[in-house]
Amino acid sequence: MHSRLSGAIIAAMLFLIGCGGGDGGTPTANPILGGSSTTPPTSTQNGTSSGTTSGGGTSGDGRIPNTGSTSPGAGTGSTTSGGSSSIPTPTTGSSSGTPSTPTPTSTNTVAMVVAYPQPADGMRLVDLNDNGHAAGTAGPYVYGLPMSVSTNNHHVANADNFGDLSPWTSVGGNNSAGVVAGATAQSERGARVAWIWDGAKRTALPLPNDVNKSALWTGGIDDNGRVAVQLYDGTRLGAAYIAAIGTIGNNGNYQFMAQVLGAGESTYVGRITNSGIVVGWAELAPTASRIFLWRPNSSVTTIADIDLLTCGCRPGAANNRGDLIIIFDDRIRHGTIEGQPPVHGELFTGSSRTRLPALDASSHEYSAINDQRDMVGNYGSGPFVVLGGRIHDLNAYANSAAFGWRFETASLMNNRRQVTGEGMSNGQRRWYLLTLR
Repeated sequence: MHSRLSGAIIAAMLFLIGCGGGDGGTPTANPILGGSSTTPPTSTQNGTSSGTTSGGGTSGDGRIPNTGSTSPGAGTGSTTSGGSSSIPTPTTGSSSGTPSTPTPTSTNTVAMVVAYPQPADGMRLVDLNDNGHAAGTAGPYVYGLPMSVSTNNHHVANADNFGDLSPWTSVGGNNSAGVVAGATAQSERGARVAWIWDGAKRTALPLPNDVNKSALWTGGIDDNGRVAVQLYDGTRLGAAYIAAIGTIGNNGNYQFMAQVLGAGESTYVGRITNSGIVVGWAELAPTASRIFLWRPNSSVTTIADIDLLTCGCRPGAANNRGDLIIIFDDRIRHGTIEGQPPVHGELFTGSSRTRLPALDASSHEYSAINDQRDMVGNYGSGPFVVLGGRIHDLNAYANSAAFGWRFETASLMNNRRQVTGEGMSNGQRRWYLLTLR
């Protein structure tokens, strides 16, 4: 953190960006993606489906053969000013955001719902690609054995397919080919090394050559093998946290986002989409920060310059188009307003900013957005889904009871309108994969 920040300001910043924290030195979890709670974080891996399952179909360095990255064009469609719930859509412009909770027949709204197979001690999923393959850790916590899961089986890292195992291992995400990126340390406070894992072997990313840095976490891997890496260098007072992009075979040569931003303070990396867009956060002054999107051509789009003590906001999910959701906590900004959700989402599409719809006056945490601007999240009564600009209670829209399910959360969503989260089925808590029509 910034060396001039007081303890109170540091605590406020960590709270605002959801940091799981460390010991006052290096953090042990990604503050942008979420801390050490068991609540699944957001997903932003919504790239074109063109890969295979883990362990096959890749070039050995995390890339997908014969494919380039999805072109991240700017969002289109009209928006309205003020607190409108119209959401610009890529194909039809703005749509009504009037809350609705229909109870249609399942055949009209749902193609399939299945329970993911999972280890005996459970799992925590952090990403979902367009093949319906999810990545995460075995067990309910941030740290655990890396794993990938499909509707047919789960594949957990072991000494044969991963190498040296450590309980201090975190997963950032997977790409369209199912290649997983993460970071591992041999102890809770030990130096971390970033890696990619294709299900058959783990390959480490070399650390930068210039100084002795540690890789704290990753934000996942894109379809060209680029890994978003959060580095830490304790010798750099005031700028110890360094957002960077690395690739296998880079010989320690990284792209540092601060060089593009012109920021002399710390920078933080969030999720990387399959097209290579990274959600980032940069410190500009003791309480001033910048939320930005970094693109594969090293250009940066500034989303918002904020005051950490008054904004009450944090970056959320992004898609391959460069659309970004920011979560606002109005209790910090100006206090609770009767009849309005204390926590709400706003969608940034290029130069447009739109307040996202809500079903009632409870807090609405938007957790994922795909390239069609379909979204999922959670509110006071459970999970919700936004399709074509209209918000629905997910259990009512999917008629989940007809399938013997009660969906409790919605955490991840891909471009095939597949949603995953936790729910109850036959009295058991399971992760589900729901395919909406």
